[in-house]
Amino acid sequence: MRVKSKLTAILCIGAAVAGALLGTAETIELNPVADTGLFQPFPNNNFGAQVDLAVGTSGPNGGVGDFRGLFQFDIANEIPAGATIESVSFRFRVTNAAAGSGSTVEVRRQLTEWTEGTKTGLKGQPATTGETTWNNRQKDVSAWGTNGGQEGTDYAGNPSGFVAIDTASSYTIPSSAEMVADVQAWLDNPDNNFGWLMRSRSEGTPFTARRIATRETSIAANRPVLIVEFSTLPSIPPTITSIEVQNAQATLAWENGNPPYQVQFKPTLADAWSNVGDPTTETSATVPAPGDQGYYQIVSE
Repeated sequence: MRVKSKLTAILCIGAAVAGALLGTAETIELNPVADTGLFQPFPNNNFGAQVDLAVGTSGPNGGVGDFRGLFQFDIANEIPAGATIESVSFRFRVTNAAAGSGSTVEVRRQLTEWTEGTKTGLKGQPATTGETTWNNRQKDVSAWGTNGGQEGTDYAGNPSGFVAIDTASSYTIPSSAEMVADVQAWLDNPDNNFGWLMRSRSEGTPFTARRIATRETSIAANRPVLIVEFSTLPSIPPTITSIEVQNAQATLAWENGNPPYQVQFKPTLADAWSNVGDPTTETSATVPAPGDQGYYQIVSE
């Protein structure tokens, strides 16, 4: 809305526009900002900087043990606040497969905080303070509900998505309502974004373990990727709701738009807009009235 004003009178000029706001759709691909493995055969070791992690159960040579993975993505800094998540899929690469059959792996929403760590090696290395292991959510800081993570306490009781894996290849967990809900929650409440825990549905069955490339792999195409489709609505431009001009000052109030705001003025329609007063994050301002009459507008991001 533009407002033509005199010191003795105010004239509002504007027109209401009806119609639907058309949103914009976008797809973004995100690599993890953290990932690590939980290895039961090496329960006090960390794998945070290793180029792969294992999911499933190892063979009897050296003892049978379960392997799980943790993945976290930076949703809030990559997707605009207020966006609506439409679709989510998770692509990853199996780089090495055991002799036995594969299994179905699933991701479950992680409910508790963990720390990636900096250790490497197929067997990892002893964790230092704060790093995640099979036995400790954060070594010397906090414990899992049970070693390896406790269902319902450390990670959700129901899977958000799943896919069958076997030979070395690329696999994708397809979008589901639960995965969409997880990412939407991480966007709306970033402090609760602890990512997903990946585990096999066949834990305890030997030779189901499969090695999965992590974000640390030197082969960029093998890194895990979260593919998110989202939509956003355009911002509603500011609308002036009131203006009062007296004593060579104009006091304006408005609604909508996004801060910071800038009041602008021009004497006639043919003139260029010029800033009046300083930018503000408020939805009202008192600024100098540059002339006896003219037009005001509010500009926002």
